[in-house]
This record gives sequence, C-alpha cells and structure tokens, in this order.
Amino acid sequence: MDIASAVAVHALQPQSNDQILDLCCAPGAKLLLISNAIGSQGTGTITGVDISKNRLYTCRSLLKKYKATSRCRLFLSDGVTFDTWAPLWSINKVFEPKSMNNGLPQIDELENSHSVEDTVQSRPFFAPKTLRHDRNLRSLSCLYDKVLVDAECTHDGSIAHILKYRDNSSWENVKNKIKMTAEQLEELENLQSGVLINGFRLLKPGGILVYSTCSLSRMQNENIVQKFISSNENAILEEIPNTDRFPINKEYPQRFNLPHLCYGVDLSKTIRFDPFSSQTSGLFIARIRKS
Repeated sequence: MDIASAVAVHALQPQSNDQILDLCCAPGAKLLLISNAIGSQGTGTITGVDISKNRLYTCRSLLKKYKATSRCRLFLSDGVTFDTWAPLWSINKVFEPKSMNNGLPQIDELENSHSVEDTVQSRPFFAPKTLRHDRNLRSLSCLYDKVLVDAECTHDGSIAHILKYRDNSSWENVKNKIKMTAEQLEELENLQSGVLINGFRLLKPGGILVYSTCSLSRMQNENIVQKFISSNENAILEEIPNTDRFPINKEYPQRFNLPHLCYGVDLSKTIRFDPFSSQTSGLFIARIRKS
C-alpha cells in the first residue's frame, strides 16, 4: 500500500466511536488502517462494501490475519445501490449485558424518537456475531458518521498497478492495458458519481465523506467533485488536516480553480499526490462535510 493511499484514511479522521462506511473496500488495506484508528476501546464499527466476491475474500482474509474482525462487517453489493444502515448498537453507544437479548438491544429500551422498521436487511458477506443479526433502524441516528469512497478508476496514477501490467518493460503494452474507450470512460465516471452520491446519502448531517482515486485524470477527480458540490447545497468541501506536512502537487488546485471549469466550486481544498511532486503513486483526495 502506497503512503499516499494512507492519507485518504487520515483525511477521514476515524475516531473510536465512529460508525464508518467504506463503499469500495476491497482488497482491504484502507479497511485495516481504519480498524487500527478506531481501536477496540470505543463503540466504533466499520462496514465494508465491494461488488467483487473474489476481492471480498481477500479482504476477509486480511481482516482475519491481522485480527481486525471484531468490529467489521463486509457486504457483497454495488456501492451505487447499497442500502444497509449503520449497526443498531451505535444508537445507545454501549449496551450493558442486561440490555441484551440474544446479542441485540431490546427495542423498548431505545429512545422513543427512533422509528424501527423490521425489514430484512442484506445478509452480510462476513460479520462477527455481534453485528451479524443487527436490526435495521431507519433514523438519522443510524446513518454513518464517516464514509470513504475510494472509487474504482483507471488506476493510471498507481505505480503498483502499472508495474503489474508491464510486459517486457514496454510502455505501449502498459497503455493498452489501462486505456479505455470514450464510452467506457463515461460509464466509469457515472459509476464514480453514483457511488459518491449514495455514500453522501448514507452520511449523517455533520458527518465527513472522503472521495479519492488513484487516477491523474481531472475528469475522474476534480470534475466529479465539482459537479457533486454544485448540485448539493449541504455538501461543503473542507481542508484536509495537516496538508502542509505532505509533499503534494500544489499546482492542480490553482490550475483547475477556474469558473468555466469548476462550476463555481473552489477546489483549493482538494489535494493531489503524484510521482514527480510526492515521490509516491498518484492520488486525488477531497474531504466533504454534510451540513
């Protein structure tokens, strides 16, 4: 895992009591970093989602290998349509043993303002016993505190990805593996926008969403964020903490912060890593708060 990728988790600022959603979680390196950040002392949980079963198997193996399974559940689902809310135990934060019934809180012990629906939620691909049969609570209290959308992309900024597809050190072979048609690129950008929109929908008011890709393409990064912010009044771009400590490329926000390119959205708070400026793989990161 490249150090630039870890900054996406840093931008999320996971805390010990956060209910966190990772909508593109496999193969799981960022999931492990989030798990390490929330620790085991609070009531935080992680919900990981991915559309690839094989990649989720890898993710599950990593969680087991590093003993990070106690607070993490995995779902085999499309991030654009995923609709399972944060675990019920996040409502009362800590449930005493006397409040439990077969591992679940008694409904009449919840705050009266919460509306419970007994609909059957998606069955987890993997979950510890404490989260496996969690009930579905439809209220703002069961939205997620933090959401990570490390979106599928062309991977053109990922050195590891490029090396994986290198055949006899031929750059032409690498480009042929990565490049897409105009139709494929449009489909990918629609997917990126869709996952971002759904992640924001599942985010609590006041919560933080981080959007990132390992592409160097403006269309997959600045343009996605620009269009999203301009169409959501309650979406606010925030500065990523400690950006002065990172060797980021400071040219990109200035270059793309033009009215005819950014729909009036100030992109100066987004950041980019690239092999030349940062000595890392390429990575774009935007931190968005829901008002």
